[in-house]
Amino acid sequence: MRTLRFPGPFSKSEFRMRCKFFMTKRSCFGPIAFLAAVAVLGVSIALVAKSISPEVQEISLPGSPFAVAVAPHGRYVFASLSGATNGIAVIEQGRRFASFVGVLPTGGPTFGLAVTSDGRYLLDTVQPLGLPATQGVQFIDLHRAVAGEASAILGTVPTAPGSAPIEVVLSNDNHFVFVSNEGNATVTVIDFNLALASGENASSIVGNIPVELAPVGLAVSPDDRRLYVTNELANPTDPGYNPAACTGAAGTTPKGTLTVVDLLRAESDPATSVLSSVYAGCSPVRVALSEDGGVAWVTARAENHLLAFSTRKLLRDPSDALLSRTPVGTAPVGIQLFDHDHFIAVANSNRFTPGQIGTVSILDYAKALRGAGASATVGTFSAGLFPRQWALSDDDRFLYLTEFSSNVLAIFPVRPLIRQVEPSHPWPASREE
Repeated sequence: MRTLRFPGPFSKSEFRMRCKFFMTKRSCFGPIAFLAAVAVLGVSIALVAKSISPEVQEISLPGSPFAVAVAPHGRYVFASLSGATNGIAVIEQGRRFASFVGVLPTGGPTFGLAVTSDGRYLLDTVQPLGLPATQGVQFIDLHRAVAGEASAILGTVPTAPGSAPIEVVLSNDNHFVFVSNEGNATVTVIDFNLALASGENASSIVGNIPVELAPVGLAVSPDDRRLYVTNELANPTDPGYNPAACTGAAGTTPKGTLTVVDLLRAESDPATSVLSSVYAGCSPVRVALSEDGGVAWVTARAENHLLAFSTRKLLRDPSDALLSRTPVGTAPVGIQLFDHDHFIAVANSNRFTPGQIGTVSILDYAKALRGAGASATVGTFSAGLFPRQWALSDDDRFLYLTEFSSNVLAIFPVRPLIRQVEPSHPWPASREE
């Protein structure tokens, strides 16, 4: 069977050119008639997402960047580093271009990042190599970090030995810190103000939320009522557990899960705060929420899909909570919603194929949500080696992507990118380039 590959969707004029073969003296067949005709001829059609070449600035870094975080005012950007250099890279963002400032040494491989809403503090997860170094969450004075002062790191709240803290988020009121511990199937809850007052002592730890195996991704709901956690592997005690449900780079594994936590209860009694867990595909690794908190988007890395869940149904009707499954690139990891939930950027890491570059998929949010499948992808482009995690500036002007194995932070101006996937996109008159 022959395959005709058309970039889609296409305009009426483009369609007329493509259906010329079926032109009669009176008219050109419409899309349905066209598809029926090629089916009769034994030809299959594959609509291929448009390949785009967005504007990008690449900042070379002295180590492998995991996470990226942007200060509220947008002037400074931070990237966590491991490998050749352990620390936090400081980048200054100008109106159009960014520049590398320096690195704040952290004493070990650094992973998750979070910035307080007032821009005063930066948090990271650190996993120093060897004893007696402490793994846990570092509290950092952001302004001192920008100035390159060694005293910027105020202290480290320790997580348990072997916990492998990986991601960190703050409640929206900045009163509590949540840390996913990939090594011991928990999320640590820290009282932020108590941590500062105690000199980052372990006494600031409220407790640990028992989740499932290899928790990584974290997201807090806009109303501060729920915490969502992705776990790469389900617990063997979960109903319907199948140890051979998935086949991927790690061999045969069970599916992973998405856990919903009562955030208010977690702030006082973490051990009893889990509300529900649902299967979330093969190796779910990141979760991002819609602006209204109604949809949780999850990257299922081992099945190359982006999953959408109704957050309401995750509690009321878990078996019907999955809204859609959208195919993306190979081994997707990072997710970033942008342009006020008009688009979704997905970092397809391709991490298990040595030497192979990753890609980025740009999805139409509404199409992906309603289950449009591959046609929801409106643009794709090549990235570096192991594109991993995203951030978006508060003013929606810049997208930031860490390329872990390329030692690069890629910076994409949002407006030119959207122009490539949607030339007719309406822009507010006051919006800057």
